Amino acid sequence: MFGYLLTPDTSMQKFFMILGPTRGGKGVITKTLTSLVGKRSVCSPKLADLGLRFGLEATLGKSLATVADMRIGAKSDRQDIVGNILRIVGEDDVDVERKNIGGAWTGKLDIRIFIASNMMPPLPDVSGALIARLITLTTQRSFVGQEDPALGKTLQDELPGILNWSIEGWRRLHEHGRFTATAESKLVAEKMADLASPLNAFLRECCELDPEAKTPRDDVWRAYDQFVLMRDLPVVYSASNYFHRDLEVAAQHRITEFRPRVNGKQVKHWKGLRLLPQDDD
Repeated sequence: MFGYLLTPDTSMQKFFMILGPTRGGKGVITKTLTSLVGKRSVCSPKLADLGLRFGLEATLGKSLATVADMRIGAKSDRQDIVGNILRIVGEDDVDVERKNIGGAWTGKLDIRIFIASNMMPPLPDVSGALIARLITLTTQRSFVGQEDPALGKTLQDELPGILNWSIEGWRRLHEHGRFTATAESKLVAEKMADLASPLNAFLRECCELDPEAKTPRDDVWRAYDQFVLMRDLPVVYSASNYFHRDLEVAAQHRITEFRPRVNGKQVKHWKGLRLLPQDDD
């Protein structure tokens, strides 16, 4: 990760996040990375800034965005935050509006995103596209009460060695052709997917995707409603039409709607989805 972030390469189309407890080393890692990249090449937007009208202006001319403030206000558009992250990481053109300058700058932002937080970002992502582009690392230990006030200077003195270590990481990355996904990283990604949309957990725990399966849509809606109730999850859908729209996306379009006749009437079904038996408790 350090080696990749030291270069202008964005071809891996990934962004990064370190999760861990307070005083778990996230700040030290971020400051060390900033020193290696160079402060003039780093910006530090809030997560909410990535969805604001002028929020991307600070990223122009930078190669790294370090995000530590995860607070998102009630007026923030979380869909815009997700959309901008996907466009940036996916190397798509982005419109960047600038204050007091007519017209937006349009182009590919050569910037990588690095998030350091003690909480998972509360971002909606029914499709799973955001999680697919995320590489996560975790720290387990907190050093509260055991802080080393000289650690920052010690690491600054070690920057030449850290640079060599990063270069070796860059070489390994290009030899393998991809980032390594650890078991812990996969677990965090699964938790984030569930947080981003309860539909992911519902599909994994209550459904089976089988091309030959056929299930009435009303049955699926009732099963989901019960699933949310039993697990005390937030109510995202007040009507079944939006639920079914997002369910098809969450299932990666492996399910299709059809209307067979049942007792002489056409009844909406999902083809490709089967409900699994659930325990009564």
